Amino acid sequence: MKITNLMMMLFLILSTAGAVFSQVPPGTNPGGMSALPKNGKITGKIIDAETKTPMEYANVAIYSKKDSKLGTGDKYGTDLMLSYKTKKYNVFLGGNWNDETNYGTMNMTRETYLNDTTTILNTDGRRDQVRGGNQLKGGFDYYLTDKTSLTLSTELGNYNFDSYGGGNLHNYQQPGGLNIYSVQNNKSGRSGNYMSANASFQTKFDETGLHKLDGSFNFRTRDSKENETIDEYESDASYRQTTNYLSRIITAGNSTSNDYRMKLDYTLPLKEGARFEAVWNGKRKI
Repeated sequence: MKITNLMMMLFLILSTAGAVFSQVPPGTNPGGMSALPKNGKITGKIIDAETKTPMEYANVAIYSKKDSKLGTGDKYGTDLMLSYKTKKYNVFLGGNWNDETNYGTMNMTRETYLNDTTTILNTDGRRDQVRGGNQLKGGFDYYLTDKTSLTLSTELGNYNFDSYGGGNLHNYQQPGGLNIYSVQNNKSGRSGNYMSANASFQTKFDETGLHKLDGSFNFRTRDSKENETIDEYESDASYRQTTNYLSRIITAGNSTSNDYRMKLDYTLPLKEGARFEAVWNGKRKI
């Protein structure tokens, strides 16, 4: 019954957040929204259906990262985290989304000297970059005793990094007969998916918490796809592009990696502030 009431409360909080955002007056930002606070936060309490009172160890919070912005030019991002805590455990679930586009221009002159001849290459163009990704994360902390705790968590998501550009090229010699006008188009990208699983524990052997044993295990897998195309077309002096290739380069590839890590850390306090510590690390990458 309490779980049903918890889900209803989460639904009401999310509905309230949507209503607040939809009632923001039109402004200058995309979507007709005014600038939001850098560190927005919505909090709530879980109400016991039987007693009609707030549950002592239960709460829920929705917040955004301090530097997150909901639409500024071509940069968008949001972050969400929900948690439910009792005396014995803490459950958390969240995610984030990012989409960022950066625009750039380039201008370059390269000169190559051979004897009495100078070869000159002038380039004038643009270079735009797009970064993005999504992530879902969740897990729980379980308190076996007052001195022993266990945490399990996982993350999964995807990412992308793309680059687009091109330019007008003029390659000529002084003195000499070389005089070539061309248009270049570039496109490259890298994208993939990833997943991680993490487990950690801590056991304290005294009331101070200084005599303790910590352990962790981490697994991460990732795949990646990469591609790049560089085309150079012949043009006239006004850079009107033709269909004739001067050069074309196409590359593509993919990769997969699996990473395993394990760590044990034992700490024993000694006299006069000294301590004994033994650490074991294990790592394997495939």
